[in-house]
Amino acid sequence: MRNPYLNRVAIRDTNQFYGRRKEIARIFSRISASRPQSVSIVGERRIGKSSLLNYIYAPEIRAQQLDVGTNYIFVFMDLQQKRYSSIESFFADLLSKLSEATNEPITSTQTDFDAARRFFADLQRRRQKLIVLFDEFDAITTNKVFSLDFFSFLRSAANNYDVAYITSSARELQVLCHTDQIADSPFFNIFTNIYLRPFTLEEATVLLKEPSSTAGIALEPSLAGYFPFFLQMACSTYFDHILENGNFIDVKRIEESFLDEAGVHFRYIWEHIGEAEREVIHSFIAGQPLPKAKEHVFEELRRAGYFIEEGNSARIFSRLFASAIARVSSPAPMTLFSNSFLETPHSGKYPRDYFESDEIIPPTDPAITHADMRKVRNIASKSPIRDSLEKIKQQGKI
Repeated sequence: MRNPYLNRVAIRDTNQFYGRRKEIARIFSRISASRPQSVSIVGERRIGKSSLLNYIYAPEIRAQQLDVGTNYIFVFMDLQQKRYSSIESFFADLLSKLSEATNEPITSTQTDFDAARRFFADLQRRRQKLIVLFDEFDAITTNKVFSLDFFSFLRSAANNYDVAYITSSARELQVLCHTDQIADSPFFNIFTNIYLRPFTLEEATVLLKEPSSTAGIALEPSLAGYFPFFLQMACSTYFDHILENGNFIDVKRIEESFLDEAGVHFRYIWEHIGEAEREVIHSFIAGQPLPKAKEHVFEELRRAGYFIEEGNSARIFSRLFASAIARVSSPAPMTLFSNSFLETPHSGKYPRDYFESDEIIPPTDPAITHADMRKVRNIASKSPIRDSLEKIKQQGKI
């Protein structure tokens, strides 16, 4: 039986693509306007931007989503695969892809603004609408080869012809420009930003259940939050373990295997978020009050998927994330809760993930009863960080 959770690169098979229905609907609503509109997809590393572009580009998906009476030409440019040394090399690549998509030979040897403009005009005369998908467009905005004239040309093409662009990038395009002059270009005003964040609970549940049920195995991993990349990884770990061991579930081995693969990515996240974000995560794990001045940081982390809201409380997206970052961070603040926060008869003997789950998890020490566990749950529900979260909710910020 094949493990259905082996996707670690951009997904190309539309049958293996899950979630993102709202984002897909928004993108196609812009494309299908009387004048197609441009869209900028913004999302963190490994959030699924390339997979979403591949899905949009797939002919069978376009046929489902777009008016059959309208003639669209789609071109996909993977900018992470090629670093252009000149604007001419970019246009040579674009014109070659246009020729392939339209079955029209390129008669001119020119590869510049004028050659592209002539091609756009020909498409306009044939009442064809052009949609260009640029994966990793920040490879262009950060490349000094591409001057202000280049971005002005792209804007002019979108204004004068039925041409639209769908870009993906890690951050807003203006933030990633190599000069302030380009960042201030009106080119960026033509885009609708769509922010790609972790899955919703419903989307994550579908990814957990559908592929595994097709394979005849029920999975319930809870290691990855709602990040599709980590969900694939966690499900893959569970799937391999079940195939190798049958119904016997060794949670410790599963967690170790998951961290072997996910740990390097957890550490990357930790090393690339800001100091303010690290302070808030430290405080949360330690059960310390959230300063009012840091409430907006907590909210940004929640929107990014690093905290998951559950009723009036919240938890870190993965119970193993703290374990991974503890290895690259000072150990002092990385206790799950401070002693003053949790004073119990059996301090230190409760499983770490107990405080991050709604389930009653069996105690790791036989002397601890479920009644003891519930008492600790009640104490945890009154923590300062929970009070701070409730205050944010009352202010309407969540």
